[in-house]
Amino acid sequence: MGKAFNWKPPYSHQALGMIQRRAYRHLRVCCLACGHIKHLDIWHAMDKVGPAAELLAVARLARCGKCRTRGAHVELAPPPQEA
Repeated sequence: MGKAFNWKPPYSHQALGMIQRRAYRHLRVCCLACGHIKHLDIWHAMDKVGPAAELLAVARLARCGKCRTRGAHVELAPPPQEA
């Protein structure tokens, strides 16, 4: 008999490419130093770090636009609401 078919997804479940496939479109990035919050389109993040990058990698690479400190908390978010 042949070998069993073992399908593995192309990326980890925390990778941006897999998150985008689950219909999430936005990330909330919060600076660990000053608390500045930025909503980021997931496509923009994938352009910068690639679809195989996990949320932890994005958090480590993120740099605050306000205080310029590297490192942030990154989570999935609904689209930002207009004020």
